[in-house]
Amino acid sequence: MAFLSVNPDAFAACSPVVGEMPPDALRKLALHCLKACQRKRFPPSAEEYVKRLAQVGVEMSARKVETVTNWLDHLYSEAVRSAPEPEAFERKLGKTCRNLSPEASQVLAAVWAKEAANAHEPPVQTTLTLLSAEWRVGFPIKGNTTNPPSVSFVFNTQSPEGGPEPHPVNLPYSSFLHFSKAIKQANEALAAVSEQS
Repeated sequence: MAFLSVNPDAFAACSPVVGEMPPDALRKLALHCLKACQRKRFPPSAEEYVKRLAQVGVEMSARKVETVTNWLDHLYSEAVRSAPEPEAFERKLGKTCRNLSPEASQVLAAVWAKEAANAHEPPVQTTLTLLSAEWRVGFPIKGNTTNPPSVSFVFNTQSPEGGPEPHPVNLPYSSFLHFSKAIKQANEALAAVSEQS
């Protein structure tokens, strides 16, 4: 399948949001997303990246960061799958996303050009051993109003040194519903596989 051939119109429609991100921040997020597509690193959470942006004086909502992250994930997943040459990557990106700023396009192409040679290296083992999981439900309060509930998890995994390593995750209620549905589907799939064994 050709590079950027899956749903190009929807992909192009989201590209202006990508251009809102400062070039240096976009470069870092793009590299992080590319590494995640190559399974060499876990993708960043939107909340984590919003905090990083705020530290350098850039205000961007978690929703916009999530849109950019999903967009980059689509871009680099297709690139890893179809392995275009750096020049072809930049050319196709420019044709597909005409409303993407030239500066953003150059940043994304430069990230691909730098990493293209490593795109087909075998993925690094990213399986973690879960030691325990803790959770709590919270109701954030701002002023006199209570916001929708959220669920906070801490997944304790085994670090390379052998000790526990905490991985906190905070999910707004809507995200928790998606997470819960995915866990239920995984449980059903495992049950079906177990029955066949």
